[in-house]
Amino acid sequence: MKTTVRKALLADYRPIARILLEQAQNQELLSLEAKIKKGLQLAQGAHHPMTAVNEAGRVLGYALWHLVPRLDIGGPEAYLAEIRVEKVAQGQGVGKALLAAVQAQAQAQGCVRICLGITGETGFFEKQGFKRQNNLGLTLELRA
Repeated sequence: MKTTVRKALLADYRPIARILLEQAQNQELLSLEAKIKKGLQLAQGAHHPMTAVNEAGRVLGYALWHLVPRLDIGGPEAYLAEIRVEKVAQGQGVGKALLAAVQAQAQAQGCVRICLGITGETGFFEKQGFKRQNNLGLTLELRA
């Protein structure tokens, strides 16, 4: 299956709601769609929402990251706020494609690392080169 990662569109709010609803069964769809639509509107500025789509245009997953200025590490940091893949697409490279796109965009903007706070399973991220950093969660160094 070929997966393409692109900037998330405001019109992606329904498929993103579908993915979130599938993974967190405690939300009502209409309420969730409204929250996501508002979030996508807000994210169009300083944040970087991205979606992974298949050949038919179906949204299979999404990621949201933003740039954090840092004085102590020699450049900005990319904070990966969210990354999710719908269950039927897991294990098919969608998460890797999203993460690779985040990494490429972050490097293009001069970020020296990607950071994410995570409370659940970390195996996927560790396989992609992330390391546990004390109280920071997981980080991936982007310096050459």
